[in-house]
Amino acid sequence: DEILEKGCVPIVLVAHSMGTSIAVRLAVKNPQISRLVLISPCIGPITWLDHLFNAKQLQELERSGSTIRKGIEINRSFLMALQDDMSSLLGKLKIPVTIVHGAADEFYSRASCEALIALIKDGSLTVIPGADHNFLNNGSRAKLLATLEDHISTFERLSEQS
Repeated sequence: DEILEKGCVPIVLVAHSMGTSIAVRLAVKNPQISRLVLISPCIGPITWLDHLFNAKQLQELERSGSTIRKGIEINRSFLMALQDDMSSLLGKLKIPVTIVHGAADEFYSRASCEALIALIKDGSLTVIPGADHNFLNNGSRAKLLATLEDHISTFERLSEQS
């Protein structure tokens, strides 16, 4: 809010994983945001619960609505909120959107990212080979940072020309 109130523009909003649904909502509501970069977006149907939770935890989620994972209570309603249908919001975006996907993402497939791109008027997909969901393997963090730098500097050049 502070950045928006001060009128610092243009704003390139970069979000990762669960934060991407918040970023999309912000971008739709705030014309000061002029570009969106979604890294490993967690938007749409969740197909990865069995990767995160063991059988006992999945039963607890189903039975009581919550479970403990790595010492943190995870609420089923929180997980379901991640499945919000973002289709209509993605279609409302009038700014360039880049999705960065790790080819070895254990939660979301390339196909799910391609489906999101199809909903966006000015969208592009960048795939980083070998990268997992958090870009922690195979030197993928450096590749991610280089990709972000390239996208942001390209945007800055285009902004200066217009």
